Amino acid sequence: MKKFHYVSHRARGFASSEQTGEAFRNAFSAGITKIEFDIRLTSDGVPVVHHDSSLKRVFGNTGKIACSTLTSLQQAAGKSGNLNNLLTLEEVFGLLHESVKATYTLFIDIKDAGGESLILEIAGRYGLLDNIVVVSWLPEVLHALHRINPSIPLCFSHHYIPQAAGRIILGTALKLKAAMGLSPYKKRDFFLLTEKYNQNLSQSRKLLKPGEDYEHILKTPPQGELGNILRKTGGFVCIHYSMITVQSYKKYTGSGFKIIPYSINTTEQFNALPGDALFPFVLTDNPAFALESIKY
Repeated sequence: MKKFHYVSHRARGFASSEQTGEAFRNAFSAGITKIEFDIRLTSDGVPVVHHDSSLKRVFGNTGKIACSTLTSLQQAAGKSGNLNNLLTLEEVFGLLHESVKATYTLFIDIKDAGGESLILEIAGRYGLLDNIVVVSWLPEVLHALHRINPSIPLCFSHHYIPQAAGRIILGTALKLKAAMGLSPYKKRDFFLLTEKYNQNLSQSRKLLKPGEDYEHILKTPPQGELGNILRKTGGFVCIHYSMITVQSYKKYTGSGFKIIPYSINTTEQFNALPGDALFPFVLTDNPAFALESIKY
């Protein structure tokens, strides 16, 4: 296999549950310095580390994060030893090993809009502004971050489906999954990102309510002002490895973007990527892959 910079996705595989205090402690103790984790805001405005909009999938509690206080959420999630299972952003930063602090690359995936200034303020307080890449499925978040600090590297996650039929099939499947309760997203959370929507964002118009999040489907690489701010800050985009073909790789790289695939967990998935493709980072749920990249 080629040697890529693998990024531990949600600290998966380092404990029985993803993104818990135990998972982060074990990952950092094993030497992991490239890691991705998700941020949501509690009802009292605290950034906590969790992927879904509720605790149901991981901890069995159905309370929505955006509608619950930090205290109630941490009580519901419980503890492993002396570590909270549901961590605040500050608690994750507090687990970093000071001796190798300069080597960390932290991919912070912001799941809902509104806390951008606070997240950057916390990162600055811990001296980590040079160590973060802000990832989001929400163009709102990326535009807001760029207005606050134009030097922060940004990464836009999305579904790339160039064929109209494929977009319809994916959109329908995602909506059905949400309707059946098999997804953390609401029924209407999947739609085609249009240039009109993109232009509204660049003019600072509020298009999201607290706690709303979306997965966008694109028929081309990011365009307009969203494409511009991504290229200005490193050109990172994150798409599923199954959507990366020779043709799509050429389209993205030819438009000035650098693809970060998710999630490569097996040799077979790795071998499905275009043979001559180069990626700045690769997300993985496989701790063996993440640990292997410590060596280079």
